[in-house]
This record gives sequence, C-alpha cells and structure tokens, in this order.
Amino acid sequence: MHNVVVRAIMRGLIPSEFKTLVKNILVVSLVGGINGLVLSAYGVLFQRLSMTIFSFLSERSTLSIMFCFLSIYLCFLASATLVRKIAASHSGSATNAFLRIYHFRCGYIRLREAIGFGLAALLTVLCGGSIGPEGPGIFLGAAIASFIARAFKYKPAEVRRLSIIGAAAGVSAIYRAPLAAMAFSLEIPYMRDVEVEVLVDSMIACFIAYIIAVGIAGPQPILEVVRPVKIFRVSLDLVMHSLIIGAIAAITSLLFIYLKKMAHRYNDLLWRRIYIPPLLVTLAIFCSWLVAPRALGVGEETIVEMIEDRATEVIKTALILLIAKIALTVITLEFGGSGGIFVPSVFIGATIGYAYAKALNLPYVEALTLAGIAGVFAGANKTLLTAVLFTVEALGFGGFMSSALAASFSFLLTLNQSLHASQVPMRLPVRSRLLLDTIHKVLEREPFLIKRLKAIDVGHENPIVIYADTPIEEILSIASEHGHSHYPVVDNEGQLLGYVNVEEAIELLGFEELRAADIMHPSKGIKPDATVEDILEMMILRNEEFLVVVDENKRPIAVITPEDMTLALMKHVSPAVV
Repeated sequence: MHNVVVRAIMRGLIPSEFKTLVKNILVVSLVGGINGLVLSAYGVLFQRLSMTIFSFLSERSTLSIMFCFLSIYLCFLASATLVRKIAASHSGSATNAFLRIYHFRCGYIRLREAIGFGLAALLTVLCGGSIGPEGPGIFLGAAIASFIARAFKYKPAEVRRLSIIGAAAGVSAIYRAPLAAMAFSLEIPYMRDVEVEVLVDSMIACFIAYIIAVGIAGPQPILEVVRPVKIFRVSLDLVMHSLIIGAIAAITSLLFIYLKKMAHRYNDLLWRRIYIPPLLVTLAIFCSWLVAPRALGVGEETIVEMIEDRATEVIKTALILLIAKIALTVITLEFGGSGGIFVPSVFIGATIGYAYAKALNLPYVEALTLAGIAGVFAGANKTLLTAVLFTVEALGFGGFMSSALAASFSFLLTLNQSLHASQVPMRLPVRSRLLLDTIHKVLEREPFLIKRLKAIDVGHENPIVIYADTPIEEILSIASEHGHSHYPVVDNEGQLLGYVNVEEAIELLGFEELRAADIMHPSKGIKPDATVEDILEMMILRNEEFLVVVDENKRPIAVITPEDMTLALMKHVSPAVV
C-alpha cells in the first residue's frame, strides 16, 4: 500500500485530487459565509417587518382602515408584479420555485429572480401575509451559491449540487438551526428519497452560516424565550396519543395540499387581470383580522405561547384558527404574496397538538404540541428527518419520541402528496433527468402537446420479444445481436408478461436454472392511445424505465424508453427551445 501511495505521489495524482478537495471546501465555505452574512441580516429585517401589520390595523377609525386597506392592496399588487413579471413565476412559493430550478434548470438562478422573490417576501410579510422566512432564505441562499459556482466556471451538474448546499446554508442562517438545515438539503428535492451526495458539504456550509448568523443576529428568537421541553417517560398512553396526532396531522396536511392545488388551478385564470388576485389577498387579510387575527403574519409568538402552554385563547378558537391559517397561507402564496410555507406548517401543527392535548386535559402538552408540529411539517413538506431534527434542535430531546412517532405516521399516510408541485418522488437516472429538462422546455412553448401525442406516436414499433422460458445465456445472446437494454417477455401465445433488464441478466449469468420469467419485471402494458402525459407519469412518478405498448390481445406492438420520449418531444419543439 505504501508503494502505491508513493507511486501516486510521484505521478502527481494525489496533489491534483488534493487541490480539487481544497477548492471544493473553500467554495463551500464561501457559500456558507456569504449566506451567513446576507441572510442573517435579511432574517432580522423580515422579523421586524412581520409585526407592522398589527400596528397598522390597531387603529379603528374609518379613515385609518380605508388607508390600511389601500396600502395593503398596493403592497400585494407590487409583490404580485415582482413574482409574475420580475421573477417570472406562476406561484409565490419560493421553495417550489427553487425546486423547479433545481430539477429543470441545473440550479441556474437569474439575478432578477432572486431580487423578485426577496423583495416580494418582504412586502408580503409587511402586510400580514401568512408566510415564513425560509422561502426567500432558500431561494436567496441557492442564488448566492449559483452565482459563486458560475464565477468559478463550474459545470451544470456542480452548479445544481452547490445550489442545494446554498439553500441549506440559507435556512441555517435564517433559523440558526444547522442540523435541521442540513437534513433539509438532503430531503427537500424528493418525496421519498434523499440527496446523499451533498451531506458533508451541506454540513460545512450550514455550520459556517450558523456561526456567522449567530454572531450578527444572535440565537433564533424561539430559542431565546422557550425553555427546553422536559423529557417525559415513555408510556403506551403517550405513544397512542402521538400516533393519533400523526393521523390528524396527515388529514390536515392532505387538506392543505388539496386547497393549494385547487387554488393553483384558478391561478392563471385570475392572473389575466393582475389587479384581482391582490384584492383577494387583501380581503383575506381583513377577514382574518376580524375572525382570527393570530393567523396573520408569521405567527411565531403564538407558536411560542402554545409550546409554553400559555395560549388559552387558542383552545376556544382552535378550529377557526386552523382553517383561517390554512386558507390565508394558500391565498397569500397563490394570489399575490411570496414566501415560505414551513412556518405556516409549524403553526398549523402546533395548533393541532396543543388543542388536542388541552381538550383531553393531558399532562404532556409540550410533547404533543411538538408532535403536531413535526406531523404537519413532515406530512405536508415530505421532510421527515428535518421535522424531527428541527423540534429537537430548537427545544431539546423532551419531545423527540412524540415528534418522531407523529412525523413518521403522518409521512407514511401522505406518502405521495406534497405542498411542493416540483418535488419529484425519488432520485432519477440521468436519462430521466434529461427527459424532465426536455418536458419543462416543451411545456413552456406547447403546454398541450403531452395531451395530444399518443403512445403509438413515440414508441419503437415491432419490438424483439423474449419468451418466458428463455435461459439467461440466450437472453444475452439476443441482446448482443440487437443491442437493446430491455426486452418484452411474452408467454407462448405472445401475450405480454413483463420485461427483462439486460444488466440484471448479466449479473445473474451462471445461474443456468433461471429463465426470463424468473428475472422479469411484471408489466400489464399500456394502450396505443395512452397520452404522453400518462406515460410521463409512469416514467417519472412511478419510476418506470421501460413501457410496452400492447394491442387489444395484449401482444406487444411497440416499446418506449425515456430516450424515445425525449427525442419524440424534441421533434415537436422549435430548435430555439431545444
């Protein structure tokens, strides 16, 4: 081993790799440092502006109310203009906007997009919109990292990787919670997967951002006023109630997701007249002020009161407050405002846990409040580890068990649903990622193309088939002759049973007893008139890498791969788009 190292040094291999490692650490540290400086200041400004709405609306005179209404409307109109015209986004969710750029644009963020979302969030919170600071924190953090990566001439794959590291550093600086921020960078891109490659780099960037942010702005406000939750003894009673809260959190998360999707459907229709959506948000702000004023703004004070068991008013109006907070968050983000959705999730979860514990007069109010927070956070955002780590990092290990149980149960019950439309189910192979990029470009120009094209239009017709009793050696012989990576498997009547992956067959070479039927992936096939939209759902959401088109007798007539889909879509788009 010593001789190998010596020879490597003599050839100059280790110095080259060492330089790359040092450069990467320096760039990641730079990302963390700049994020700590910029976003700690942004977070302080955001925090101070969040209380302005309450002083505005405290005046009850007719003239003051009319002035406030007009001021709030004009602020939301400005925010809407920034989001739609400057940032070129169809929704005010900065987190979802970042995910779209991360998955579809290699993390390349334009300066005007960063300015648009950053300013829009400040205007939104100034007027009492129900948002959190992590949305602009994510987007601005990713933007800073994207700019640094491009300044160092990084390739697109590295720009994408550094953008998620920057997003995590932004969250760390905003919340001063580095472990939760690191977990966030691993979880947020996917519903059921993690971005493991950025673990170490995210940890470095998050802790540097945290140290600088604490030095500038001090600890997170919640940490300054809330004592650590005491550790409760594990009991069957606590486990049962934690799971029940997890189930309630899952139902609430699904309602939250459904309302946001429904609002998004009307988004484009209303935005044809840009002055109407800000009016809806302004009316929602005033309705909330009259019915549930605690739903306005960020709501950190109410969260603190619930965790400390001081929010006696919440018990009487818990259901109204819950509905008002969900509705106001959806309206704010879809019809004029901009910001993050995590803090509203925390508020909603805290309301569920606190009201449940107080209604049943249970002794562990704090633990169940944290269970509600973790349950909604994990169920709505698909960030299980982040939800648990955030409660532990902010309030100690006292609520760990209840949080973990509620978050896990809620996550499982809402597995395929998320508030973030651009959050994909799992990590995709390179060819599927290329397909995603192509889809994004196509939909920008021809939004109805995927509904118009049919399966038979994009597939390879007359495929080579393999019979179910074919030995592995013969499968490999067929593959070497025809050069494909997948083949349909049929029975003696020629009806589809599934398909084989040649790579898997190579790994099993030598097992003479195995046949195609033993190693195939079962498949029912798709009809010739299935739309490209249906095919894309199967390939991306269900992670299907090979689809077989069958006739009315279930016999294969064509096959479709991600490459086929990419080429077919590119043929229908002008060269300028591709």
